Amino acid sequence: MGLAKRSCRITLKGHNSTVVHIAKINGTQIVSVGQDSITNIWDYQFGMLLQSFVGEGYALKLSNNRIACGKHIYINIMYMSGQNLISLRGHSDIVACVIKLNRTQIASGSNDKSIMIWDFIKGSCLMTLMVIFIILGKLFR
Repeated sequence: MGLAKRSCRITLKGHNSTVVHIAKINGTQIVSVGQDSITNIWDYQFGMLLQSFVGEGYALKLSNNRIACGKHIYINIMYMSGQNLISLRGHSDIVACVIKLNRTQIASGSNDKSIMIWDFIKGSCLMTLMVIFIILGKLFR
């Protein structure tokens, strides 16, 4: 018994390179981020591109009208239109991931080996978590 072949109903096209991140915004919208640094907001039910802007590497829904986006050592809190509200700066290397903790806080992980807890409404860092490895032993030549 073989698998049934089905065709895709809608294909969303709006990137010039690999799509590296997708996040659900609400019941009908998603945000996609490509290696081309283009961030697109889509209505996936109708296959419509609603908004497009340049300069981001990931995106995370924070509220009905705000997303967290970033690419380098900062995190931008933006309206869905692409208008920047505030930039969260504190990491010394590329921000690799961001998660929403609650209605006002996010956590970001970076290549600098730290996790930062942010109040994204006030734009302040609440805590920085660092992992320090201590290796005991002798150095042999």
